[in-house]
Amino acid sequence: MNRNTIIILGVNAVFVFGALAIAFFGTGGFGGADPMPAPGDMPTGGFVLALSWEPAFCETQPRLPECREQTPDSPDASRFSLHGLWPEGSYCGVDADLRAADERHDWQALPEVELSEQARAALDRAMPGTRSLLDRHEWIKHGTCANVDMETYYAASVALTDAVNASSLPTLFVANLGRSLSAVAVAKALDADFGAGTGARMSLECITDGSRRLVSGLRIGLSGAIGNEPDLGALAAGAAPRGADCKSGVIDPAGPQ
Repeated sequence: MNRNTIIILGVNAVFVFGALAIAFFGTGGFGGADPMPAPGDMPTGGFVLALSWEPAFCETQPRLPECREQTPDSPDASRFSLHGLWPEGSYCGVDADLRAADERHDWQALPEVELSEQARAALDRAMPGTRSLLDRHEWIKHGTCANVDMETYYAASVALTDAVNASSLPTLFVANLGRSLSAVAVAKALDADFGAGTGARMSLECITDGSRRLVSGLRIGLSGAIGNEPDLGALAAGAAPRGADCKSGVIDPAGPQ
């Protein structure tokens, strides 16, 4: 809203402004879940898609519910899990007390992510961390800067995660369980699946577990409007190349190693 010019319109303006405020905050507020626009209403802009390789994550966080429940037969043992979809900025319009709660990891104190039954089932499938309320954290820190409501934000996040999991990357990771995999090999697979240059928008993320260096996930730079069936290659093409902090790491199988 442009506030450079203030015009006094009388009492009718109060009602107009009130209606606009209800429309805006009713769709983007912490509890809003009705009615929801389609994923295609995600605005054009820069994002980072953060995906986790859950077995590696669980090596360092074995007490979390999603990690205690993980087995070699769990879906998240052989595909990528949604960590988050990060637009530019963080904690947009978030009250100081909620930000403080998030930063001290008191996610129980954060507003519940209210979704339709179908969207909730899809998010729980894509993001095992919902068992630890990761969805609340991701919404407060990142989703609030996406300029859309919860349903739209998470529909886009799940659609992008599904696109990666429908590619050859999960098969590549499973084929290398217990062995080292290079960022170059992952980039080549992305190029083959989504178009030349996609791999350059990816960074391999790694963690240290004792004497081992494990691949903990991927981050993919994206730019553009995210639709119902996002073209990850086209979205990546509009983003800047990412640096490779981790050159290679071991692909961890499920369970303590």
